[in-house]
Amino acid sequence: MFKPLEPLEFCEKWVPKKKGVTPDKRSYRKACAELLAELTGYKQESVRPWLFAPDRVPALVKRYLRVVDRLWQLEDLFNKAFEIFQNRS
Repeated sequence: MFKPLEPLEFCEKWVPKKKGVTPDKRSYRKACAELLAELTGYKQESVRPWLFAPDRVPALVKRYLRVVDRLWQLEDLFNKAFEIFQNRS
């Protein structure tokens, strides 16, 4: 139903938006680990290796990240549509 999403790809898309840290910043990997830990319930120490060794990521986590990605995309679309609606009123 949902194509799995790798943590690194998820981070590239959402860490700048949710944590305000871009990949060129020194604190980017830390922000990735923080976001992944917040979402999955794993400790930061457990999720850090996922950024370097995708084969260590549980399959269910990859599917979960895809679902979160889709939900956040829908949230963004809803917010943009709401802004347009508000500006027309």
